Amino acid sequence: TFTMNGGTIESNNATKLGGAIYLDGGDAFVNGGEIKTNTAVDGGGTYLSGGTLTVTGGSIIENVASTNGGGAYLAGGTLTINGGSIYANTADNGAGAYLAGGTLTASGGSISSNSASINGGGAYLAGGELIVSGGDIKSNEATDGAGAYLNAGALKMSDGNISSNIASENGGGAYLAGGTLTITGGSISSNTASNGGGAYLAGGTLDISGGDISSNTASNGGGAYVNNGTINMSNGNIASNKAGNGGGAYVSDGALNISGGTISSNNATNGA
Repeated sequence: TFTMNGGTIESNNATKLGGAIYLDGGDAFVNGGEIKTNTAVDGGGTYLSGGTLTVTGGSIIENVASTNGGGAYLAGGTLTINGGSIYANTADNGAGAYLAGGTLTASGGSISSNSASINGGGAYLAGGELIVSGGDIKSNEATDGAGAYLNAGALKMSDGNISSNIASENGGGAYLAGGTLTITGGSISSNTASNGGGAYLAGGTLDISGGDISSNTASNGGGAYVNNGTINMSNGNIASNKAGNGGGAYVSDGALNISGGTISSNNATNGA
């Protein structure tokens, strides 16, 4: 068992995996202190191939991965964030966290101000499961999927916020190339992208049965842009989004199925 209540693990370099921490089994607890300015190819701050890492305080900050997972890389195991922050990390993909497998559960704290040069500023899912029941994924940046990028796996959101993320191209809040994004509560709000301010679907499925996609901005599809894949909406709200085309939603291919909920107060030049 590894427990960190204070102090700093900083400026270490791994030539392959886990700049500061490599966990293949057992339990690690970060209750305070800083894991900062470490570097690796994958998992600049931490790398989990098994075991459990629980963050209740402190910060994983300003770490760098030359490929994937600036703050954390999960090949397996469980990363639980109840407090603290994963902040200002950088990587090609998954600057805050990269999931190839395993489970990341966020019930508090924040994944914020991380920057990916390609996809997934806050989080990138190549597999595994990201469960958001509280806390914030905010102010992250990427080309596609500034808040979260799903290539596979599942993102389940029941509370918390994915907000104020900026994608230079597609999916300010979330980008789905595959996998499933399920929203039963919480908010995807105030995100920005060229296409799909709140969410961009190139594949996969977005199921909305609660919560809000609101106050997002894009050139096309302020709330959501569907280029492929499917949005199923049975409850919840898509509201107060802005775009040149499709304030609430823009569908170029794929499907938008509405059986309940509200699409209201959106603004656009064409198709509010």
